Amino acid sequence: MSPRSKPEGNARKEDAALRIARALSEAGHRWANDHTHGEPFTLGEAAKVVRAVLAVEFPKAAKVNGRNVLFDALAKACGYTEPITKTAARTIGAALAEIRAVCPQVMADELSRVALAVKKKYENAGPMAVSAHWHEFAASAAAARTKEAKRDVYTEPAGWRDTLAALGKARRWDEMSIKLYYSSRWPEVPITVRQEIIKARA
Repeated sequence: MSPRSKPEGNARKEDAALRIARALSEAGHRWANDHTHGEPFTLGEAAKVVRAVLAVEFPKAAKVNGRNVLFDALAKACGYTEPITKTAARTIGAALAEIRAVCPQVMADELSRVALAVKKKYENAGPMAVSAHWHEFAASAAAARTKEAKRDVYTEPAGWRDTLAALGKARRWDEMSIKLYYSSRWPEVPITVRQEIIKARA
């Protein structure tokens, strides 16, 4: 083990922890926007977010009951049910490897969404078809998200932290989230929060 192995490992863990915190906060805001009747953001929903981030940061360790969440997401979206044969598992694994080669940050929900879109357009499409058409549907999804934003959330506005502080107080966001966003760089702030900031400044 090299002398730098442990510090590098610790840095990666810190980075993963920060990603989880941001993902949870973003998911919480998204949940609040989608559930206007006050339904709580449950531990089960939080666990899904954590598993999705872990699947990206530590793919070999990101398992639930010994199963790979990315593998299961692709298999389920492609219509596979237990038991999955070795031949089918190899096909799913090969497709997943190709997808992760071009999109290493892919998460389970994105895999499911793109796979279902491919199957909708191409009848009887399997995992390799999802891999083959990944660029087509992943690109269109990114364009759709950009269109939905309707505003430039990528150019950092001057004084956005002041707006954030006022917005967080008005919306009664938890103190931890506000501090986390305030200490972050603009690109690191969740897009949904950036949209709220830009909307408040309009």
